[in-house]
Parts: sequence; structure tokens; C-alpha cells
Amino acid sequence: KSTLENAIIGDLLKSKAPSEARLILIDPKRSELQCLKDLPHTIGYADNVDKAVDLFAWAVKEMDRRYRVIQEERSRVYRGSDIYVVIDEIHPLVLSKRKGEIWQLLSLLLTQGRASGIHVIACTQCPNRACLPNTINPLFTTRIGMHCVSPIESRQVIGFKGCEAL
Repeated sequence: KSTLENAIIGDLLKSKAPSEARLILIDPKRSELQCLKDLPHTIGYADNVDKAVDLFAWAVKEMDRRYRVIQEERSRVYRGSDIYVVIDEIHPLVLSKRKGEIWQLLSLLLTQGRASGIHVIACTQCPNRACLPNTINPLFTTRIGMHCVSPIESRQVIGFKGCEAL
């Protein structure tokens, strides 16, 4: 999980200038993304649930602002820097007392964010229904499954068994 996540972020940093790609880093375990928080690409870093909710809310407001710009320009997509919301481990967020707010904000970003240039990359080591409920899982346009413990976890991530055999 960490290797793939770092490869995606590394490619973004290598191929895009800070004016082209901005990062919002959500790192509840305070281990994986902390080293990236001071990069010029980074516009926000959260190491706890409350900060994460604030950054999700900011991203939704930014999405709304971008949609107003799209409407004024009579365009279909936002012409500006992309924002990548990178969640290192989603599991602690969805088990928190603020999980309702988190799911609501994430749902908005997942369903409406792409056209406004806001993308969500969420990782987890616990691909179960508590972490990825059936109401949210299909909202991710792309899902990558790594080795899972059981076919049930594999189905939860990619929709069919197979990841348990990796």
C-alpha cells in the first residue's frame, strides 16, 4: 500500500509543478505522509480527525467555487491546478465520532470533484465493510486491490475475488 501510494505521489511531484498539482495530505497514523507536508505542492496536512474534517470541508468549498468559475466560463471542466486529496489510512477516520461528516464530505468530493479538478486517493489496510461501506465504495472511479486476507475483502475492494491469491 505504502509503495503504491508513494509511487503515485512521486509521479505527481515529478511530472507537475506546484502550480499544476496541489496536495491535501490526510495522515491519521502520522507516519506515511508527514515527510511531504512542507513541500511546495502541499496546501494542507492533517494528522487527526478534526483537521481532516476541516480540510475535507475546505475542499468541498473550493469545489463549489470552481463550479461557479466553470459556469461563468461556460465550460465543462475547470482550467486550473488539480488538487489531490491523499488519505493514507481511511480506517481511523471512518471509525471516529465524526464519520458521518467525513462520509458526507467525501461523497461530495467523489461524485462531483473530478470535473472541478479535485481528485481523491484513499488507501487502507482494512478493506472491510466498516471501512468501505457499499454506499461509498462504488463512488471511487478506480479501485486497486493488493493482497487481501480473504475473497470477501477482495470483493469489497474490487468487486470480485482474486486479491487473496496475489
